[in-house]
Amino acid sequence: MKFKPSVFIAGIAAIAITATPAVVQAEPNNSRMGAAELNLTAEQKSQLQQIGQQTRSQIENVLTPQQREQLRANASQAPRTGNRQAPTAQLNLSDEQISKIQEIRKSSEERIQTVLTPEQLEKIRQFRRK
Repeated sequence: MKFKPSVFIAGIAAIAITATPAVVQAEPNNSRMGAAELNLTAEQKSQLQQIGQQTRSQIENVLTPQQREQLRANASQAPRTGNRQAPTAQLNLSDEQISKIQEIRKSSEERIQTVLTPEQLEKIRQFRRK
C-alpha cells in the first residue's frame, strides 16, 4: 500500500487547527503516532510547532468569524477520538474554502517532509499501514 501524504497532512492540519502543539503526544488509544516514537530532535519539534502554528493561522484566515467560533467550540467539546476531521466536519465550508485549505495543507505537508528524516517518514508510512 502506498503512503497517502494527504492523510498525514490532514492529521497535522487538524492538530494545528485545534490549537494543540504540532508535535503529537501519544494517545491512550494509539490512534496517533507520538513524537517519542519518531525520535524528534528539539529543533524538529520547534520547526513542526512553527509549521503547525502557521498552518492554523492560515486556515483560520480562510474561515468566517462564525466558522472560527464553531471550530473552537467543536474542538473543545469533542474528546480526542482519533477522528482528525471531526472539528471541521460541521463548518459548512464553501468549495472555495475547501480548495484554499487543501492548498494550505499541501504546502504544510511539503514543509513537514523537509523537516523529517527519511527514517522518520518511513516510520510514519509503516504506522499508517497498520
